[in-house]
Amino acid sequence: TDALAKQEAELEKQRQLEVSRAEQELKKQVEGEAANLKKGTELALAKAEQAERENAKLEKEKEFALAEIALKHKAELAAQKSALEEENAKVLSEKEKVFTRKLVLQKKLLAEVADEIGS
Repeated sequence: TDALAKQEAELEKQRQLEVSRAEQELKKQVEGEAANLKKGTELALAKAEQAERENAKLEKEKEFALAEIALKHKAELAAQKSALEEENAKVLSEKEKVFTRKLVLQKKLLAEVADEIGS
């Protein structure tokens, strides 16, 4: 019975040792997986932050492009307005010249009529 008790004690010791090894191995696996998850989370966060920065950069580029387009459009409109004003001034000047010639001709005609009436 002493040998049997010794054998049981030895078996219990081996079982405890195996349980301890299994626990340590499981602990290492869990720690490894936790580390991998942590790295994965950090990588995902870094990618999200990078995407956010890129999105902000694209938004600024879009705003800049829209501002450039608006300025270009404004300049084009100003140029068109200036050209129209210049054309309008030319037309008015031509109308004034025609009106002045017409007035001169009417005065001349009136003078001739007055001459004929006076003669």
